[in-house]
Amino acid sequence: MHLSASDSLQTLAALRHLPPPLGDDARIDMTEASAWINRDFTKARAAANLAIEKATAQGSPVIVSRTYGILCQQEPSIDASTEAIEICRNALQASLAAKDPNGEAMMRTDLATIYYLRGDLTQSAEMFQQAVKKFRQVGNRDGVATALSDFADTRFSQGDLMEAKKLLEESIPEYQAVDDKEGVVLNFNNLGDMWRQNGELDKAQTAYQQAEVIARKIEDKNATAYVLSGMGDVALDRGDLTLARKRYEEALALRSEAGEKQYAAESRVSLAKLAIEEGHSPDAEKSARSSQEQFHQEQQADDELNASIALIEALLAQGKQGEAQKEMEAAQRLGKGSQNRFLRLQFELVSARVLMKSEHAEAAEPLLTSVNRDAQRYGFAGLEFETELALAELANKTKHGAQAQIKLHALQKSATSKGFGLIARKAFQERRDP
Repeated sequence: MHLSASDSLQTLAALRHLPPPLGDDARIDMTEASAWINRDFTKARAAANLAIEKATAQGSPVIVSRTYGILCQQEPSIDASTEAIEICRNALQASLAAKDPNGEAMMRTDLATIYYLRGDLTQSAEMFQQAVKKFRQVGNRDGVATALSDFADTRFSQGDLMEAKKLLEESIPEYQAVDDKEGVVLNFNNLGDMWRQNGELDKAQTAYQQAEVIARKIEDKNATAYVLSGMGDVALDRGDLTLARKRYEEALALRSEAGEKQYAAESRVSLAKLAIEEGHSPDAEKSARSSQEQFHQEQQADDELNASIALIEALLAQGKQGEAQKEMEAAQRLGKGSQNRFLRLQFELVSARVLMKSEHAEAAEPLLTSVNRDAQRYGFAGLEFETELALAELANKTKHGAQAQIKLHALQKSATSKGFGLIARKAFQERRDP
């Protein structure tokens, strides 16, 4: 018979009244922490601290390890603060002291996730590598699958698309072995992200569609929201703004319904970028600024940078050059500190666009050329198109109209052939109205 959390808490309260040493068993407090963990984190932490204190005094390192693990496994879904890292490091040390290799692997996975959220991709990759090794040593295929898939996210963010693809392909048979349909959905979604960055929009759409079928079948709203967001990105790239809005709003609705504030904020940033293309830059500014503030409070560095990029773009679209300049300068610390290669290049691109609006527009050319070169090097097709458009716009602005027309004609043709309708349309408009 399965007890509800409320029933479990009532049972534990009764156990506390047993005579010593039964009523003082640290496992009672550890179980109480587990019962509270998804309902009231403050109460869960209080119970966990008591369990750790008792287990330490009673010489039970396994209980100490398991209790720290309860807190650590919840921390990545709450925030990526310094406190979260400290809790999970304590959990890791406890698992090492208890000689629990599976627990060690789990703690390394959770630490890797927190480092990823903080934008420390080097630490994240190191932790994921160690977690995969430990999970394989103990034969935990579920752990191997999850760690490989999450490790792929880190490599993807670092700009190593080939390694990310390899890791995803390695994780598929592991997910299949444990019949983890959610994991399969995650892999298809991540493959969609990878194909989109590579400029293969049809392959990306196919991967997202495969993921959506499974996600809806198993009624996984979080996974469905991720897939819908990816589909919205593809629609935006293709220039279908109506479909993009539909997909983004569907994703936001699912995330809001589930109370996932962080992911809902991610959806609002996507909608902000879309609103700029729709000609609603004031709305985009408001949405991006709100998300930026939320990510700052939650210490989600890369998400904050992404929101800052959207905010700067919205300000430029309204002709607010001064404010855009201030936001760019404020975000430079995040841009320089980010280990997310794609995001860092996006920030450099928007910084160049701020320069293009200044009295020293020509100073943007070296930066744009550098971003364009790196986009080509790492296979970021969409970003490559965007920098080529910016270089052509700059040529028009600096009285090199003939050169700009050649660039724009080539860009329009290339973007059209790859299905990037939005960029192709912008290139055409710039040719017509330089």
